[in-house]
Amino acid sequence: MIQTEPRRFPVHFSYWTRLSARGPRRHTALASVLVALLAVGLQAGCSSGEPAPEPVSPEEPTPGVTVPAEGTGRPRPPVPTTVVPLEPQGEVVLADGFTFRWQAPEGAEVATWNLRVFTRSLQLIWSASDLTVTELAAPRDLLLKMEPGTSYTWRVAGRLAEGGRIRSPDARIAAR
Repeated sequence: MIQTEPRRFPVHFSYWTRLSARGPRRHTALASVLVALLAVGLQAGCSSGEPAPEPVSPEEPTPGVTVPAEGTGRPRPPVPTTVVPLEPQGEVVLADGFTFRWQAPEGAEVATWNLRVFTRSLQLIWSASDLTVTELAAPRDLLLKMEPGTSYTWRVAGRLAEGGRIRSPDARIAAR
């Protein structure tokens, strides 16, 4: 007769009997099957027929990828791919006005900028297009649309001279 644990939980006696009589063998067989499937999957992944990705040359770094600097063995920082919103961030006093300022990634030749301001629910309330500078004083019509005690988001996107686009992460401001 098989010894079972004393009944501590409201579980039927036959549950403990089945668990102790067949459980270990079942679990061992299941583990063996899982290990075999994992080994087959790893082997199939290694020989999938896809060519290995080409190494990145130091002359043409991929944006956001760290590439070892020549001769140093140390990684170079990732190539910047986004615009940095400098100000405003945080609270702005509508009565005083404010200026939007941003910074392009180093080496980026930006032809024009687009600046957009959104409500908290991302509804566009104001935009400026074809800007050629990296700062813009908030115009009167924007200040009149903004309500004290309300949060807003602004972002900048640039069209590069060679045809690509870059953009800033969202910057949040709260009107007072």
